[in-house]
Amino acid sequence: MLAFICSATLPAHAAELAGATLPDSVSVGDQRLVLNGLGLREATVFKVDVYVAGLYLSEKQSSAQSILADARTKQLTLHFLRDVERDKIVAAWKTGFAANTPDLAPIADRIAEFNRLMTDMHHGEQLVLRFYADTVEVILREKSVGRIRGSAFARAVLAIWLGDAPPNESLKRGLLGTAEFDS
Repeated sequence: MLAFICSATLPAHAAELAGATLPDSVSVGDQRLVLNGLGLREATVFKVDVYVAGLYLSEKQSSAQSILADARTKQLTLHFLRDVERDKIVAAWKTGFAANTPDLAPIADRIAEFNRLMTDMHHGEQLVLRFYADTVEVILREKSVGRIRGSAFARAVLAIWLGDAPPNESLKRGLLGTAEFDS
């Protein structure tokens, strides 16, 4: 009986990386998005595991440019593997925006708004970014904390992971579904 109760609370299908388990699909409104891939964010020269990212799309794709150009709904779930202070998260976003978006001036106010929504993240917590045609919704600990409009901004946020200079190349390959992991 206990086994039935425990199994009833788990997703029917899930993917795992570095001890984090993410479902094979998610529902956003009336849309079903499928897990395109999982990637591991490693930081510093010591390759410290920071989070596992899962990218959900309406259909699997392996081209970063196609995904960035696609206006359909997407979701990026970051499952934190360690505690990370807000300031470090914001610094990572700043680096990612600067490395992947040539002209930040037109979206500077939106980046500031995005950063204001950030908070300290703890081991096991999730930060979810939902991308609509012209909006990014930020969900912290399963609660929507804000929506930021602008298609250029939405593309710039997703480019942090899928642009030419991702935090680490294996993370990008994982999200594109083109990487193999041992974990």
